[in-house]
Amino acid sequence: MEIEYYAELPSTQDKVKEILVRPRAKTPFAVCALRQTAGYGKQGRHFYSPAAGLYLTLALPVPEVANLGLVTLAVGCELAEWLNRRYQQQIRLKWVNDLYLDGKKLGGILTERRGEWLLVGFGLNFGTAAFPAELAPKAASLLPGAKLDQDLVKGACQAIEKAAVSAKNGAFLDRYRRLCFLQGRQVRVKLGHGELQGQCLGIDDQGRLLLNTPAGVKAVASGEVTKVDF
Repeated sequence: MEIEYYAELPSTQDKVKEILVRPRAKTPFAVCALRQTAGYGKQGRHFYSPAAGLYLTLALPVPEVANLGLVTLAVGCELAEWLNRRYQQQIRLKWVNDLYLDGKKLGGILTERRGEWLLVGFGLNFGTAAFPAELAPKAASLLPGAKLDQDLVKGACQAIEKAAVSAKNGAFLDRYRRLCFLQGRQVRVKLGHGELQGQCLGIDDQGRLLLNTPAGVKAVASGEVTKVDF
């Protein structure tokens, strides 16, 4: 796969979109930056992206995606398993798009469609040595002080490509459920039109979060888990 490397970009996701404006062959490619000045995640929220992190966006020529939510889950599953094997860690997943280490956010995933292309963004606090005061209690770094190497970037790309395939039939879901730490916990989910609270019963075969609420069991297809009672 062709990978373009940059010391700094406003956003790898936006750089890929800029590249796709121009005609190009329908072959996968990726953009990687060591730092982002305007990184963003789900709903356009700012993603803290200092030097020493891994900021990566893949563009995959996938004409149809039946369930973009399943792609997000599959990417998280493949990346978490690969990072756990490589670094002997215990990375877990928080539905729908976050990687966690020791109860703190380690990274995030952003999936989008752009015409016939599937865009998968991945931000990882890889070698970040320190965080701002407001983030320090809730952010984790995989290897504080370490420098990024191209083998890590290539391995992440391979894991994401694998996820694009495994997402098609949902065969990864049992593995995802084992990595997700929400099962059985009381959670609060922010929705576009409000919020829901309840006990997490798990993830269904469509990748939806199942919540046992006072109004019955609800299946949430899209949202943000904003609170987890441990």
